[in-house]
This record gives sequence, structure tokens and C-alpha cells, in this order.
Amino acid sequence: MTEERAAAGADMELVRAAAEGDSGAFELLVRRYAGQVYRIALRVCGNPADAEDVAQEVFLKLCRSLNRFQGESSFHTFLYRVTTNAALDFLRGRKRRETVPLEAEGNGPLAVLPDPDAPPEEQLERRELQRAVRRGIAKLPAGQRTALALRELEGLSYAEIAAVLGLSEGTVKSRIARGRERLRVILEREGTFFSGRPSNEKEGGERG
Repeated sequence: MTEERAAAGADMELVRAAAEGDSGAFELLVRRYAGQVYRIALRVCGNPADAEDVAQEVFLKLCRSLNRFQGESSFHTFLYRVTTNAALDFLRGRKRRETVPLEAEGNGPLAVLPDPDAPPEEQLERRELQRAVRRGIAKLPAGQRTALALRELEGLSYAEIAAVLGLSEGTVKSRIARGRERLRVILEREGTFFSGRPSNEKEGGERG
């Protein structure tokens, strides 16, 4: 928690400096978050070219709106919100290109990261499951896909997702539950077993 607060404080210092016209501070923010912005855009849009367009738009919007960021939420949450909104606006405004498997690494419950000490066959199976899950998430409706990707691939808490999407926690939980069930059906149709349940987590122990 101390490290998170320190990072949030460092972000706010950069945000204030960038809002006052410090181009070096803005460049540091871009370098710090460019990978995350692209990854989120890719998971929502499902297409690398679209994700690149969205990422560019996000940082253009960020450059124009930093002076309006008052710190009501963490900069991290604010940037997630800007990125997901930009990606959803992109999907609504343009016919999607053909989607491709989402190969960007994640750290959430469904990331299914290979165990380096596991036998090669098991590592291969886990990688295949990881790819199948990402392909399945890409086929979900935009609202379910976004909520589920933020939860399962980005590892955000329900409260954080609610803040990012501007929804109640109950709505977020409902979308994620429906998304998990739909994902289970998709994976079963493709011959991939998936329980549709989150990893071992305790609701009371979520980071918020």
C-alpha cells in the first residue's frame, strides 16, 4: 500500500507539472503508461491497429484535459476511464476490423501465466488456455468484454471498475457474471474447458 501511495504521489507531481506546461513531465507520463493504455485498448477493441489509434487519441485527450484533473480519483483510475471510454467510443463510431488473438500479457485471475517449474507439456497447455480465454473475451459484447477484461486480465477490483466505467458495483458484478457465463459457453463450444469462476479470491480481501 505504501508503494501504491508513493506511485500515486509521483503521478500527481507529474500531472501538476504537465498541466502547467512541462513537456518533460508529460513525456514521462506517456512513457510510464503507454503500454497499459495500448493493452487496455487492445482488449476492448480486439484489433492492434484500432488499439494504436485509440492510444494516440487517449494521449491527445490527456494533453488537453490534464488541467481539469483534480485528483478526485487516482491518476491510474482516471487514465483507465479515459482509455476505456475512448475505446468504446471507437467501437460505436466505426465498424470493427477483423479481430485477432490478444497476446498481451496480463496479471489478473485469467492470465493463466505459465509456471516456469512446470513440465513443458503443462506450460504449453496453460499458454493455449490463455490464448483461448483471450479469444473468447474478444467475442463478448463490448460492455461485458470491457468489464471482464478489466477484472480478469487487468486485475482491478469491482470498486475500481465501477469508478472507471461510471457504473455501480452491482452493475459491474452483474456484467462480469454474465460475461463469465457467456465466456464459458464460448470456450466449451471450442472444446476448451473453463469453469467460468474467478480465481480463489475473497470479496472482503479485494484491493480497493
